Amino acid sequence: MSSVKTILLNALPASGKSEVRKFLRSLSAEEQLKSFMIGESVQLDDFPYVDMMKKIDAHLQTLGCDNFFFSLPDRTFKSGLDWVTLNILINQDYDDLINAAKKPEIVSASRWMFERYDNARRKAGLSTFLCDLPARVMWGLQDLMEDMCRSFFEEKYRNIPESMEGKTVFIEFARGGPHGSSFPLKYPLGYAATYATLSDAILKDAAVLYIWVTPEMSRAKNIARGQENPGDPAANIGAKITLSLNHSVPEFVMYNDYGCDDMEYLLSVSDKPNTVKIDAHGKTYYLPVARFDNREDYTTFCRGETAKWDPENVKKIREQLGKAFAGLIEQYKAIHQ
Repeated sequence: MSSVKTILLNALPASGKSEVRKFLRSLSAEEQLKSFMIGESVQLDDFPYVDMMKKIDAHLQTLGCDNFFFSLPDRTFKSGLDWVTLNILINQDYDDLINAAKKPEIVSASRWMFERYDNARRKAGLSTFLCDLPARVMWGLQDLMEDMCRSFFEEKYRNIPESMEGKTVFIEFARGGPHGSSFPLKYPLGYAATYATLSDAILKDAAVLYIWVTPEMSRAKNIARGQENPGDPAANIGAKITLSLNHSVPEFVMYNDYGCDDMEYLLSVSDKPNTVKIDAHGKTYYLPVARFDNREDYTTFCRGETAKWDPENVKKIREQLGKAFAGLIEQYKAIHQ
């Protein structure tokens, strides 16, 4: 049995994406493949890029400069096109995975990272770049960000396997729009815009695992997550590529970036059941969708130690995932195999 090559793991913030990943990793390789068509997993996540953007803005403030990415630390992007910037960075990381990219020789990890942001922003249609900052600011910013960027750089290449044979790539991200929005959401917001700016290499073999909670539940769980663990500012940024269970989103952002999302709308307008239809790169893609209904909260227990999980909770999440994946597997075989 072949495995699903790429799973886009999507949901509103704090809905249970990372917890589902943790649960799946607790299963044997045989059970993951038999029950969910999942091979050995490789993880991509855009959260470390967003976190690094916030760190860059914070350091710019200490250097007496304005924020570069965000209007304020607890607000949204200055330009919505930076959502596309994140998508382009994910495309690059995916290409590195499937091509088994080797770690390049670099002098400055921060300069390497800034150039990646600038190149992605240029492709996204933006016209302001980090490398255009005054030299004294750029030198200071490079020094302040070097350790963080070096950690990210090392972790990125350490996580690239020699072969993708039998692997499933999980690409985790959340997208949405302002509370009360009408549909379709305006570009570049929502999943429709994001999927359309993902590469052909991703889309041609992709499926979607969507964790379904209401926006109200997402906001409540986001608050609880932040109170549970405010985070360790000294934590290794590279580790966040693998799993990020304890980051919370500011309230303003929850209402204005994640007040709703367009997944239900996209499912309703597709001409194939349980799929999202995307026109991109001169092609039409149908992405099979498994919608895991987490409105009764089958995932929070996964935040605890695996050895202490209640068997009844394990049984419930396994059953719900089985229901969600049954339709996805059927559609994936019909569309991609």
